[in-house]
Amino acid sequence: INNAPAYSPDGKSLAHLRNSGRRLVLRDLISSVEREFPIPTNALARSIEFCPDGRSVVLGGAGLYRVPLDRGGAEPLVTEAIRYAVCVGTDVIYIPTGRVPAPNGLRVVRRSLVSGEETELYHGMASLDACGIDNVMFEVDYPHSDSTWPDSRAVAAETMAGLDRE
Repeated sequence: INNAPAYSPDGKSLAHLRNSGRRLVLRDLISSVEREFPIPTNALARSIEFCPDGRSVVLGGAGLYRVPLDRGGAEPLVTEAIRYAVCVGTDVIYIPTGRVPAPNGLRVVRRSLVSGEETELYHGMASLDACGIDNVMFEVDYPHSDSTWPDSRAVAAETMAGLDRE
């Protein structure tokens, strides 16, 4: 797996995955020196995102982990499977892959890297009234490994169950 390389915020390092997502590799782009960080075998990382300060990365996959680059060690943040994660300031915003039963659908969660507190930012179709029906569309990001394809029609039907066909 090397489908999710990431550049550090200063552009001097490249992080990528090795050994089927079980090792994080940080390559200094100036000296070409590489450092490897083992990842727990149950993590199976699929995505890498640098935190804005460049001192740690978050790994999404079979869970959500933070790896401090000064000392290594994958710190588990979330145990459920993660579709996507991004660091914003001192928070990580993530999308779990497990779908909440209809009519809620997809969830988006913000987790503080300082306090560990979580806030659900979006909870699928339960947010429809706040968004307005004319401001919503269903999108499929084919054929990425973190998309709902080939089950996109079933996911759409499940997510929108109970809504008026219009």
